[in-house]
Amino acid sequence: MEKDFTNLEKIILDISTTLIGAKANEIDNLVNNALKEIGEFVEADRVYVFTASKDRTKVHNIYEWCREGIPPQKERLKEVEIKDFPWLRERVEFRKEIVFIPSVEKLPPEAEREKEEFRTEGTKSVLLVPMLFHETVIGFLGFDAVREEKEWTEECVILLKILGKILAHALTRQEIEYELEEKKRFLTDIFESIQDGISILDKDLNIISVNPAMEKWYAYSMPLIGKKCYEAYHCRKEPCLVCPTLKTLKTKKEAYEVVPKCGPGGEVIGWIDLYTFPLFDSLTGEMKGVIEYVRDATERKKAEELFNKLTLKLKTTNRKLKQLVIKDSHTGLYNHRYLTEIIEPEFERSKRYGLPLSIVMLDIDYFKSINDVYGHSFGDLVLRQLANVCKKAVRIYDTVIRYGGEEFLFILPNTDHQGAINFSRRLLEKINKSSFGTPKQKVQIKVSLGIASYPYDNVTKGMDLVDLADRLLGKIKDRGGNDIFWSRKEEKGFEGKEPHKDIHLLKEKITKLTLRANQTLREAIYAFARTIKLKDEYTGEHVENTVFYAVETAKALGFSPEEIEKIRDAAMLHDLGKIGISERILLKKKKLTPQEFEEIKKHPQIGADILRSIHFLQGIIPYVLYHHERYDGKGYPYGLKGEEIPLGARIIAIADVYQALTSNRPYRKAYPKKEAIRIIEKGAGKQFDPNIVKTFLKVIQNSLKKRNSSVFIK
Repeated sequence: MEKDFTNLEKIILDISTTLIGAKANEIDNLVNNALKEIGEFVEADRVYVFTASKDRTKVHNIYEWCREGIPPQKERLKEVEIKDFPWLRERVEFRKEIVFIPSVEKLPPEAEREKEEFRTEGTKSVLLVPMLFHETVIGFLGFDAVREEKEWTEECVILLKILGKILAHALTRQEIEYELEEKKRFLTDIFESIQDGISILDKDLNIISVNPAMEKWYAYSMPLIGKKCYEAYHCRKEPCLVCPTLKTLKTKKEAYEVVPKCGPGGEVIGWIDLYTFPLFDSLTGEMKGVIEYVRDATERKKAEELFNKLTLKLKTTNRKLKQLVIKDSHTGLYNHRYLTEIIEPEFERSKRYGLPLSIVMLDIDYFKSINDVYGHSFGDLVLRQLANVCKKAVRIYDTVIRYGGEEFLFILPNTDHQGAINFSRRLLEKINKSSFGTPKQKVQIKVSLGIASYPYDNVTKGMDLVDLADRLLGKIKDRGGNDIFWSRKEEKGFEGKEPHKDIHLLKEKITKLTLRANQTLREAIYAFARTIKLKDEYTGEHVENTVFYAVETAKALGFSPEEIEKIRDAAMLHDLGKIGISERILLKKKKLTPQEFEEIKKHPQIGADILRSIHFLQGIIPYVLYHHERYDGKGYPYGLKGEEIPLGARIIAIADVYQALTSNRPYRKAYPKKEAIRIIEKGAGKQFDPNIVKTFLKVIQNSLKKRNSSVFIK
C-alpha cells in the first residue's frame, strides 16, 4: 500500500511538472490525460472537472474521463445552476471542504436534490475535491464510483487535494494567458486599423514601430523601422527645428505642433497634426521613448480657408438680414422694432444738448374702403407709393417708419414745434395733389397727421412723445381727418395734461402697441422666409406646408398659444441656413455626392448662427438647430437622441420630412401620400419620436379628410 501512494505521488508530481511548462493551448489535452491516469490508478469509474462561471451562478463540466462501459455525463452537465444543489454548494464553495459520500443512498434528507442527480448518473459513491486558487474556489475535481461503492483512504484524499490545487493553478493560468492573448490581438488590431499614422520612437529618435497608415503615407521611405524620424519623414540629416517629439523627450509631457508634410524630395506637399506622448516602462517607470500620433491636416487647412470665406459671406448675409429685421419688407421703410430701438436714444440726445425733437404720425383716412373696392393688391401698391412720397419729403437725417398697417411715423431731429407744423403742411399738400395706383386706375387719398414736439409738449420719454402724437392723430381723425393736429390746437391748456394719468387711454395704447409689435415680428419672419424662397423655389413652398403640419401637431399636443407661435416661427425659418448653401447644390437634379451632402448638413448651424443676432427669435434657435437630429441619435449636427432633442425640434423634424416626401424635388418626383405615411410610421422610434408620430398621423388623416378646403393638402 505504501508503494501505491508513492506511485500516486510520482504521478501527481509528473502532472504538475508537465502543466507548469505547458503552453495555454496544450493544457486541455494534458488535463484530459491526467484525469485518465489518475482515474485508472485510484480505480474510479468517472473523473471530471467542473469550473465556476465568472458570476459564480453556474458550473461547467469542462473535462471528463470515463472507464470503459461507464456512460459519460459531460454533455448533459455542461452547464449547471449552482443554486439547484445547495447542500453541495455549502460544503464545496463556502466551507471549501472535501466532500466524501461513501453511499449515495445514505445522503441526509437535506441533500435530496443531490441524491436524485447521483441516481440519474448511476453513481454509488462520490469524492469531490475543491480546486483552490489563492483560497478562492474556482471549481472542483470529482471522482465517481459507479460499479460499486468505494472507500477512500486519508492519504489518498490528501494527495488528490494537492492535485486539485495543481489543476486550479493550471486552469487559472490558461485563462489569464488566453485573456492576455486576446488583449494583445485587440491592441494589435487597433494599432493596425487606425487610419491616422502612429510611429513609436526610442529616446534617440530611432523608429522602432509604425502602423500600416504610416507605411502608406511614407512608402517612398520604406523600410521605416531603424531610421531616424527626421530622416524618414522629412528627408533631413538633422532633427527638425520645430519638433514636438524633442519637447516631449525633454519635458516628459505630451506636445503638439502643425508641421509640414514632406514628399520624396523633401518638398512640402501638405500639413500634418503631430501629437507626441511619452512612452514609459510599466515596470521601472522610466521614459523609454515617444509615441507620435500623426493626422493629415491638409484638408482641414483647406476647410479653414473655405470656412473663413463662408464666415465672411455669412457676415454679409447677416448684415442684410439685420436690415430685414428692422425694415418693413413691403414698403422698404423702417419698422416698429426699429422705432423701439432708436426713440429713447434720440430723445435723450435732444435733452442732453437742448435740441428740439418732433414726432409726426400719419394715417391714411378711410383706407379700408380702398382695399374693399380695388382689392388688397391695389391697396398694397398705394402704400408703397405713399412710402416713396414720404421718403422724398424728409431730410437725410430724418427717419420714416411704417408704424403699422396704414400708419407712418416721422422722427424729425432738431425740428421744433413750428418746424414740424410746416413740414406736415407741405406733406399734406403734396399728398393731396398726388395720384396713386396704376396708370389705368388712379385714386386720390386723404391723410391725417398728429404732431408732438419736445420741449413744446410736456413729456419725459421718447415713447411718451410717440404716444402723444398717436393720440393727437386720433383726435383729428375723429373730426373727419385730412388735416393736422397738435396739442394746443383748439385745446386750451391741453399741454398741461400728463398722458400717463389717463389710465383708460394708457391701457388702450399698450394694447395697440402690443398688437403692432407682434405684427412687426411676423413681418420680419415672413421677410426671412421670402429671402430663402428667392434662392430655392422648393424651399419656399416646402416651408408653408411644413408650418401648417407643425402648428397643427403642436395644437393637437396641447401646446400653449405662445409655444404654438414659437413652433410657427421655427417651422417658417427651419431652412433659413440654406441661404448659406450654394445654389448649385440646392438645385442639383442628380444625387448629391458625400461632400455635397456634408455641405447641406451645415444649414442648421448656419441658420442658428444667423438667428443668434436677432433678439426676439432667440427662443426658436434650438428648434432650428436640432430639426435634423434623429430620435436614435444618428442625426446631425450633434447626434442628440431621444429627450435630448427639444420637443419643438422633434415636431418640426416629422413635418419637414413628410412635406419633403410628398413634394417634387430636383432629383425625384413626390411620393404618394400613403407611401409617405408608411415611411413616417416606419421611422417611429428610429428617426422620429414615436409619441409625436401618433399625433402627427392623426393630423394628416384629418387634413386628408378636409383636402377640398385646405390649401396645404394637394
